[in-house]
Amino acid sequence: MEKLIEVKNLKKHFYKKNFWGQNQGVTKAVDGVTFDINKGETFGLVGESGCGKSTLGRTLIRMYEPTSGKIMYEGEDIAAIKKNKLNKFHKKMQIIFQDPYSSLDPHLTVRDIIAEPISVYEKLSDTEIDLRIAELLKKVGLKSDDMNKYSYEFSGGQRQRIGIARALSVNPQFVLCDEPISALDVSIQAQVINVLEELQEELGLTYLFVAHDLNMVHHISEKIGVMYLGKIVEIGDSDDIYFNPKHPYTKALINAIPRIEQERVLKLDRDVIQGDIPSPLNVPKGCRFHPRCPYATERCRCEEPELRIDADGHQVACFEA
Repeated sequence: MEKLIEVKNLKKHFYKKNFWGQNQGVTKAVDGVTFDINKGETFGLVGESGCGKSTLGRTLIRMYEPTSGKIMYEGEDIAAIKKNKLNKFHKKMQIIFQDPYSSLDPHLTVRDIIAEPISVYEKLSDTEIDLRIAELLKKVGLKSDDMNKYSYEFSGGQRQRIGIARALSVNPQFVLCDEPISALDVSIQAQVINVLEELQEELGLTYLFVAHDLNMVHHISEKIGVMYLGKIVEIGDSDDIYFNPKHPYTKALINAIPRIEQERVLKLDRDVIQGDIPSPLNVPKGCRFHPRCPYATERCRCEEPELRIDADGHQVACFEA
């Protein structure tokens, strides 16, 4: 498959400064991440809260300035482009936010919310904008006359559909889905996922799908990356990650999924994760997961494993895997 995005050793560090502007510490939210996303596929990104997955996604679309590394978009390094020259890439790369309540301005009508990005990137008449908005609302399962209402008149699931319509309003190629279902009721989550899948098939979209729920990520993604404390520790095809995980952290995430089939749980070590995730201000030496890993050796405590690839294309950063 043709690659749309190639991420190479990407880093995003946040520096803590005192009153006089002196550095007091650094949070390595994303610390040397490398992966590819093919055109038309969904790449799922999972991990615990605070692992850096949302920061990675937002750095990828240049909402955040990368500290270092490369972001190759169709062969061009957008990490090296200055902010004032990023407009053509921002049009191609859009985002669906996590919270459908705070991401929509309650003072604007749905028409104004969706029209705003259109007016930034295209010169269309009001009539042409209205026609596009009506078409977008129908695509996401709303009525065309809903454009005259305000966001607070809708439920959470309907608001997220409006957020999807806004992201698609400028005809992007790539969409960052930043935990788009985590704030929704379980009964609504599947509906939103179905909308995303239908739109991907119809429009040929490419997704980076960030989420906690491995079940949902497995359902929607072709490939999955597992992130821990600023690093990707495992990458593989969706089924390989879900049914044949190799990293102890991935196994622990899968074991944490509630399920009826108890025998699947018993095939894995039930209590793989011990303790809390370390602070990104104080990253452990060696393998970042070793303080919580029951298989950690002296080598794990001293040396950081790199992602290595096997014959099937499965990548894992673990000495014991």
